[in-house]
Amino acid sequence: MVEAADLTDRTYGELAVLKRDGAHEKSRHARWLCTCSCGNLVKVLAYSLISGNTKSCGCLRGGKPTHGQSDTPEYRVWCRLGRKGAKEPVCEAWGSSFPKFLADIGKRPTPKHNFIRLDPNKGFTKENCEWSLSRTSRKTAPDPVLNKKYRVGHLTLTLYRWSEVVGIHPKTLLARLNNGWTTRRTMETTLYGRRKAIRKNKKPFKDC
Repeated sequence: MVEAADLTDRTYGELAVLKRDGAHEKSRHARWLCTCSCGNLVKVLAYSLISGNTKSCGCLRGGKPTHGQSDTPEYRVWCRLGRKGAKEPVCEAWGSSFPKFLADIGKRPTPKHNFIRLDPNKGFTKENCEWSLSRTSRKTAPDPVLNKKYRVGHLTLTLYRWSEVVGIHPKTLLARLNNGWTTRRTMETTLYGRRKAIRKNKKPFKDC
């Protein structure tokens, strides 16, 4: 029986071979454990690697690795940045790498969060972008009332900031206040009507 060639540490497309992983149950062809550039582990037969039939864990789309994130909101935002890049400045690291963008900005906290720039006069960079419950940049808030600060315990924040702390839209908080709710009740009542006290050890934001 001819001994299978050692493919350890070789690279085939997006796959880097880690070690031998036995053989196929029926054909008895050598099987290898590989790591894909997207981070997934996959077992591939030797002849599939050598022939070029298998070049990734399955994450390749149109010849480019999508890192298994093609259907995520983060990837869709990154694609829109690519289209904006012709008119508005996008930092070079983000423009050329989705993994870098995802590492800097993180996953969207909830479906209600939007990707915004803090200052609309500056470009799309790590320092100027974030996920927010607001739909607009803070420096161009459509309603100055939402930028008014309210105090609960040791925290003094604008309604925009409070909305991020409690997870409720700022206009919902404003409506509560306009209906005569106290500031504490407004911030501590969840959407389901339950009270949830603001933790005493909650650290204030840097810009408050």
